Amino acid sequence: MWTFAVFTTVSTFSSCGYMPTNENMIVFKRDTGLQLLLVPQALVGNTLFPPLLAACVRFAAAATRRVELKETAKKGRELTGYYHLLPARRCAMLAATVAGFVAVQAAMLCGMEWGGALSGMSAWEKVSNAVFLAVNSRHTGESTLDLFTLAPAILVLFVLMM
Repeated sequence: MWTFAVFTTVSTFSSCGYMPTNENMIVFKRDTGLQLLLVPQALVGNTLFPPLLAACVRFAAAATRRVELKETAKKGRELTGYYHLLPARRCAMLAATVAGFVAVQAAMLCGMEWGGALSGMSAWEKVSNAVFLAVNSRHTGESTLDLFTLAPAILVLFVLMM
């Protein structure tokens, strides 16, 4: 169990998509808890890393009241040269873009596959699977459904969102 947990966590955070199971995440399509634990890891390990980094620097600056951290939070990349330390406005735009893409993709998946590939699940499991697929089609490639059962329009959407 520990091997699976560590392997899955590292693989999801680093956007590898490797799973220690033969069927990827299909065996966990009813495990909404695991899916909802892996979604933030996939997001923070990829596109939401700069907003999280900026939030951590701002929190550290507020908690410690150190001048260096306040300047780092204010100037970001200009001061440090670190590419991922974005200004607050760009972090907010990036987070809004990610949320928009995930919402559109999850809504499309729910709308087109509610009675198809998602059938046989409760409403909560369907929504959880849709969000998991929406996030992971753009980041890690982990899937809780067999992609051959999805509608061709959803597959095109996945390709466009990649």
